[in-house]
Amino acid sequence: MRTAITIVAVYFAIMAAYGLLHGLNLLWPLSVIGLSLVTYGVFWWDKRKAQQNEWRTPEKTLQTLSLLGGWPGALLAQWHIRHKNRKVSFQVTFWLMVGLNLLITMKMFMPAWSGWVGDIPLPDMDEIQQNL
Repeated sequence: MRTAITIVAVYFAIMAAYGLLHGLNLLWPLSVIGLSLVTYGVFWWDKRKAQQNEWRTPEKTLQTLSLLGGWPGALLAQWHIRHKNRKVSFQVTFWLMVGLNLLITMKMFMPAWSGWVGDIPLPDMDEIQQNL
């Protein structure tokens, strides 16, 4: 549990540091907090339904919420209510979603620190389709 809290605390500390140094678009922290609360709730609901052998929330939904910015809530839920924290395939996808979210977040809300993200060339889709 301490690791999850530490990761989330460091994320918000970086957000605050960036805000102090470069200004902060309030959409970023407010969306992360809101999505994290929703995501934590969805994990809790899914755990409850799993215990009752009822209809479950699709993993794709849980992962999408993490990608959209609710990963701090997902991480805390995984360790606090011990849900989806041992399934390796879920964990691999979850951490990929966290990484993608961080890249997108840097590009959208941290332009002073993310110049290198824009330098990554995107593949030419026409060329890919021709090679298929």
